[in-house]
Order: sequence, then structure tokens, then C-alpha cells
Amino acid sequence: MNSYHFHIYPIDTQHPQDCIVHFDRGIYHILIEGKQIGMMVKDKGDEMGYATQDEALRPLIEEIGGHLHEIHLREKFAIDIRSFWTVIVETAFVNDETLMVYINPDADFNEFADCVKDTIYDYVEFDEHLNLILSQMDSEEVVDIQIN
Repeated sequence: MNSYHFHIYPIDTQHPQDCIVHFDRGIYHILIEGKQIGMMVKDKGDEMGYATQDEALRPLIEEIGGHLHEIHLREKFAIDIRSFWTVIVETAFVNDETLMVYINPDADFNEFADCVKDTIYDYVEFDEHLNLILSQMDSEEVVDIQIN
């Protein structure tokens, strides 16, 4: 089971509420402030991209779907950059806002860091902030690249 955690702003509120989404066997189980408010499934025929039979969940589907889309784009980015730059040995999320990128110890670290700084936005499809931390496998030197 995959779980996603973020904050949402339900309609007519200005205070964020804690949202946890558990995904298991094609079903998204939605909890707001620790209380399960419903379940939804992907529905390509629906304009929101998801469908539910739970009335309490209907007004939140668009916002929750937007958050899930962002999360998936970030996860896809972490996988895709390994194919864009073959010197990358490993990528790993340290937390929701930090992606560690480890490169081959034989690569020119400074040259690679400059290349990434110059071209990273060619590969970014998400809107949320991300710290991209570059590190060489055998070195303590790091470069922090702020995205969005």
C-alpha cells in the first residue's frame, strides 16, 4: 500500500487540513484530519480524473487529485533523470521536498552540476518546490539546486 500525505484547503476554509491518501488495489482511501471521509478510484472519463460515491469527498476530489498528480510527476522525475544523465547512480527522496542524486565517482562533479543547473527545467513538469541535492558517491561535496 502506498500512502501520501499533504494539506488541503476544503471549500470555504482558510485553514489547512491534514489529508492522508492510502492507495491499495486501485482504490484511494481518503482521510481528512484522521477521519476517513471516503474512497475514490481513477476514472479517465470523468473531468476530475477520479470518481467517488461518497458525498463528503466529492467537493474535494479536484484538489486531492491535483496533489496526487503533483506527487506522481515528482516521483516520475526522480526516475526519469536517471535515464537523462547516465552518470546518475541513484536517486532517493530524503523527504517530501528533497531529492538526493548520487553520481558516479568517476564523473566530473563540477561539470555535471553546471550541466544540471543549466538544463534541469527542461525536465521539470511539476509546480511544487523541490531541493535537488547532487552528491558524488565517494565525496562529501554537495550542490543544492532549488527547483520551482
